[in-house]
Parts: sequence; C-alpha cells; structure tokens
Amino acid sequence: MWLEQDVAAVRPDTRARGRHLPERTLAQWLDRQGLPSTMYTLYTFPRAGVERLRAHTAR
Repeated sequence: MWLEQDVAAVRPDTRARGRHLPERTLAQWLDRQGLPSTMYTLYTFPRAGVERLRAHTAR
C-alpha cells in the first residue's frame, strides 16, 4: 500500500512487483514468530541513496 510518493507500508501479504522485497520477508518472519501484523508496520523506500531519503524524512 502506497502511503505517499515513494513510501509504501509492507505487510506479510504484500505483493511484490519483482522478486526483491526484503521488508516483506521480514514481515512474514515476524508473522511466523506470532507477532500479529496489526502490531507493526514496515516501510519501504526506493533505492535512492541516503541523501534523498534524509531529504524525504526531513519534511
């Protein structure tokens, strides 16, 4: 689910556009450990480099 441009919330059942979605793998692992996905949200950003992410979070 896209929250803003280039920011997505990832849950265990999030569909990947490709094979690479490590945040979903982590969400699935947390789910297998018994931590319900309602207790956490993982966010993912595009591969953009540290400076662009810092500028995005400084808003």
